Amino acid sequence: MSNTEKRRISEEKVWMKHYPGESAEIQLSRCTVWQYVRENNRDRQDKTALHYYGTSIAYGEPERQGDTAADAFAAL
Repeated sequence: MSNTEKRRISEEKVWMKHYPGESAEIQLSRCTVWQYVRENNRDRQDKTALHYYGTSIAYGEPERQGDTAADAFAAL
C-alpha cells in the first residue's frame, strides 16, 4: 500500500463505520497518553490499578518508576 493510500485511509477514517454513531463525535484530547493517564488518575495514586499474577500495581507506581529512571539517566 502506498503512502498516499495510507494517508487517504487515515484522513477518511474508514474504520469508523464499525463503531456506533456517537463514537465519531468524540473529541480526543491533544495530549500524550502519559499526560492523560496522569491527569485522570491524580486522585487515586495509591489505589490498585492492576493486579497481575499476584502483583498489585498502584496508579502512581509507573510515574514514580519513570521519575526514578529519569533521575538515574540524568545522573549519568
